[in-house]
Amino acid sequence: MHLEDPCVVRRTIFVDSASVKTTDFDITRAQQNKLFQTGHKAALQFLSSWSFEAYLRECHDGQMT
Repeated sequence: MHLEDPCVVRRTIFVDSASVKTTDFDITRAQQNKLFQTGHKAALQFLSSWSFEAYLRECHDGQMT
């Protein structure tokens, strides 16, 4: 439901989970490494264009919430 809000989407980093479910507690070391690498890549990509000031201006009328 929250992802229907464009401002939530603007501040969300989407990570390809490599078909690992949130309840998969016994993943292999290789799966762990894959998740870490895809998360790291997604974070770098997101942060390369993220502007907190623009987010506030466009989603919160310049006021921190």
